[in-house]
Amino acid sequence: MVEKEYKFLVNKLPEIERNEKIYIVQYYFDIKKIIAILPKYFKLNDRQLKDIHSVRLRISKTKQGTKYVLNAKSNALFERLEYECEISQQTSTKLLDNFHTIGQIVKVRNVYLLNDLTFEFDVYQNKNLIVCEVEVEDEQKYKIILDILTKKLNLIVKDITFGEKYKNYNLIKENSYE
Repeated sequence: MVEKEYKFLVNKLPEIERNEKIYIVQYYFDIKKIIAILPKYFKLNDRQLKDIHSVRLRISKTKQGTKYVLNAKSNALFERLEYECEISQQTSTKLLDNFHTIGQIVKVRNVYLLNDLTFEFDVYQNKNLIVCEVEVEDEQKYKIILDILTKKLNLIVKDITFGEKYKNYNLIKENSYE
């Protein structure tokens, strides 16, 4: 699947009622060690495997329960390939026990549905950082997203869509951002 996503640094959470709150822990694996088992979970050819840049396990907790999702992504900024599959808690534990992780991210995701768009505001624990992500099908939504963030929600924003250091994979290496 192709993921197209805009990312913005924001100064605070919106002062409106959110639709959902998700507690997330993401573990990032050493790509060299885990790449060999990816075909077990994803139907990838050799070229697709070579393009994989990061592999993570996301554990998401909501009122509805806990989900375990294995994810692999290519290396790009706005538009990249993403593969996901839900796995069991037992499989999750096996992966964490048998494959070296290079770091983790802990965050709370606040989800808002506005103008047929899903705005995901991630508040990172132990970091001075709130990031808003909005997945889109095409680039035509950019101005609408920016207007919603700045005019409707009255937020101060900085577009970090093409900021390599703000990718979650890179945030595991940093202590804080301002």
